[in-house]
Amino acid sequence: MNARTTPTQRVFALDPYSRGFGFVVFEGPEHLIDWGLKEARREKDTRCLRHVARLIETYHPDVLVIEATQDPQCRRCLRVRALLHAMSQLAAKKKLKTRSFSRQAVQATFSEVSAVTKYEMVNTIVARLPELIPWRPPFRKPWMSESSRASIFDAAALALTYFYFVVRK
Repeated sequence: MNARTTPTQRVFALDPYSRGFGFVVFEGPEHLIDWGLKEARREKDTRCLRHVARLIETYHPDVLVIEATQDPQCRRCLRVRALLHAMSQLAAKKKLKTRSFSRQAVQATFSEVSAVTKYEMVNTIVARLPELIPWRPPFRKPWMSESSRASIFDAAALALTYFYFVVRK
């Protein structure tokens, strides 16, 4: 009897926000290993890159997943675009593959399960990964600024998009 085992990929996804970045580490699409926020208030880019390097050394991921800044509809500021580019260069130095997905690709992935808004995406992720329930950001009213915890869910959405587009095929 031949039992075929499919190797699980360890995916490290991150999403920058104004004071640092949110991250998730998956081992296969169903197993969330770690998640959290890393803050960097002063020397943001340098500290963020240091945090990313430590996380790569800790988890030894197979791929880094980030938002595609080369997309014409990307709404990230120049500092964050440069930071994401520096993170992909750091990953290349560590011989780590990098994949990037546009916000439209993430929305297309989640629209298949009728999750169109960010809040619906968060609820879909929480339903799939109940360990993230305590981290769920509150429903955001138009006058409220986005919670930093939303960055964890943006990173999780990027990782799940990676699994949907790459691993599924």
